[in-house]
Amino acid sequence: MLREKIGSTALTTSRADEYFRGKIEADSFRDDVSMAATCRMLFGPRLAEKEQISVRFSTIFWSGSLDEGFVRGIVDGLHEGNLHIVGVTAQKDHSGAWMDPVRHVVEGKG
Repeated sequence: MLREKIGSTALTTSRADEYFRGKIEADSFRDDVSMAATCRMLFGPRLAEKEQISVRFSTIFWSGSLDEGFVRGIVDGLHEGNLHIVGVTAQKDHSGAWMDPVRHVVEGKG
């Protein structure tokens, strides 16, 4: 219910898209614009004049290996105001197995 209420606010209109373009860019999440509206509401008043943030979403399936370049790109992007939220799906017996390889990459970035 909250998603529908947030998703139907003025923060999700084409006019809002124009206003926030280049300042707060946010993907919809599974065709849900409430995340974009929430990002605009949370970050809008907190960003300095020339600051910007980009929020992206994706999902990967853990198959026992990890594209380290993908993870490094996400970590490097944080320094540039790019927040990339990744949902990791795995078979039940591999749940959480992806965390150590990700930790290795992140800690290697310092």
